[in-house]
Amino acid sequence: MDQPVLRPPDRSRTSWPELVGSSSFAAGFVIVYDRPDVHVDFFVAGQALPPGDSKRVVAFTDGNNTVVYPPYVG
Repeated sequence: MDQPVLRPPDRSRTSWPELVGSSSFAAGFVIVYDRPDVHVDFFVAGQALPPGDSKRVVAFTDGNNTVVYPPYVG
């Protein structure tokens, strides 16, 4: 049986457009896999954000834990 191949992490990433439509749980794993040097903060779309942080990834959800905009560092 063939095993899926896990792609190597990409430490230079600053956004994850492919995660739109993913669960927040799955998105968090992908982001931290690529960038273990950052933390992920989830916000409901439309919620005000605290000031930017280069060690934070912002991810917006629809309130039901589905990512609705590409997560990004900031």
